[in-house]
Amino acid sequence: MKTREKRIRNEWWDEECKEAISKKNTARNKCLQTRTTANQEQYTQARKEANKTCKEKKKQWLNNMLKQIEEAHKQNETKFFKDIRTFQNDSSPPIFTCKDGNGTLNLDKQEVLDRWKKYFADLMKMDKMIAEQTQEESFKEIEIEIEQPTYKEVSDIIIKLKENKAPGTDNIPAELIKCGDIY
Repeated sequence: MKTREKRIRNEWWDEECKEAISKKNTARNKCLQTRTTANQEQYTQARKEANKTCKEKKKQWLNNMLKQIEEAHKQNETKFFKDIRTFQNDSSPPIFTCKDGNGTLNLDKQEVLDRWKKYFADLMKMDKMIAEQTQEESFKEIEIEIEQPTYKEVSDIIIKLKENKAPGTDNIPAELIKCGDIY
C-alpha cells in the first residue's frame, strides 16, 4: 500500500526536478567547501530555482489529477471516492492509550474511554464548583475601609503632575488642574 501511495504521490517528480535538485546540491557542496559570497548567492539562487521547479511540477500534477477525478465524477464512474481517498493522509491509525490515575499505561480501548469519561466528568464537577464559588463571592459585599487622602497628599500629587502630556479619560489636562486654586 505504501509503495502505491508513494508512487502516486511522486508521479510529479521527473528529470527536470532531479536536475534542479542536483544543481542545488552541487552549489551547496561548493558553498560549504569555500565560503564566499558568490558561492552563497549561487546556492541561494539554485535552491530557489529547485523549489520553484518542484512546486510547479507538483501543482501541475495535482491540477491534472483533480481534473481527471472531476471528469470521472461527471461520467458517474465508481472510482471517484477511491481517487479522493488517495489525497487523504491517514497513514497512521489513531493510538488508543492513556495513563490511569496511578500512572500506568492502559492499552484496552474500553479502559481508555472510561478514563476519558471520568476525566471529563471530574472536569465538569470542577467547573460547577468554581461557578458556585464565584456566584457566592459575587453576593458577598467586600468592605475594605480606605482612608480619605489628606489635603497635603492631594496637593503633593498635583504639584508632581507633568505638563504637556495628554489628558486622561476625564479630558482634564494637568495644566488646568495646576492652575486651579485648590492647593
